[in-house]
Amino acid sequence: MFNTRSNPALVTLKTKVELAIIRLRSAQARKSEVTKQQKREIAQLLENGKEATAKIRVENVIRDDNTVELWELLEQYCEIIKSRYMLIVNHPLEPGLSEAVRIVNHCAPYFQREVRELSEIKLLYESKLRPRTKKPATPDAENGEEEIPAKILKKLAIDPPSAELVDLYLQEIARTYGVRWGKTAKANDSDDDQPGSGIGEPLPVFVESEQQPGAVASSPISVLPPHPTTDNPLPKLKLAPHTKVGKPAPKPVAKGEPKHPGDIDPDDLEARFAALQKW
Repeated sequence: MFNTRSNPALVTLKTKVELAIIRLRSAQARKSEVTKQQKREIAQLLENGKEATAKIRVENVIRDDNTVELWELLEQYCEIIKSRYMLIVNHPLEPGLSEAVRIVNHCAPYFQREVRELSEIKLLYESKLRPRTKKPATPDAENGEEEIPAKILKKLAIDPPSAELVDLYLQEIARTYGVRWGKTAKANDSDDDQPGSGIGEPLPVFVESEQQPGAVASSPISVLPPHPTTDNPLPKLKLAPHTKVGKPAPKPVAKGEPKHPGDIDPDDLEARFAALQKW
């Protein structure tokens, strides 16, 4: 078993990694909420015919999505460091831990404001935990870019997105919020010639059927609650109001049967009177 007392920097490293994970999750949630609001505004621009403005603003949405995806990856790498932090003093590092340390240290300067713990992890590792080795032969190896995966470098790049990606984003936003634009408009025209009626129009959850007066209401049907959406994060199931049960129709009385106990049927009296006259 490892003894952390011999190297207190390991305890500090674990604490900072745990704080970094919490900070990354919080940053993802905040950025995702901002992105959802931006997508709603872009959908409104498309509905109003301001396509040029929508294309400019969607580039920021694409960059924010890349940032959130990168934060998710960094959270996974921090989880690896947290679970194997005791092995960080071993050199050479095992491949999984080595990759996690390299990527976290490489991305730390990009997010000093959002997740400052990443920079603290990098400083702690380089000052107290990193082995003292010879200087790398190439500048790329010295900067750590030689062994950084391409997907990480791509998400860190500040190059503008391609026109194809911008169009795909706009089509997806239009489809999500029910805006007739581009291929979405053509698909809607083939299905229905009637124009749409706004962004994010909710579909009816329950269709109430007409019941005859006096009919007894059937037992309610078990329906799963609707899935949370962007416009309705806490959906509630809307059921039809209970149908009032009408009064039951009176039971028909057979001929010759008294309606109430103690009543005398007039036809019965006439029959008795006719029988007495025969005597």
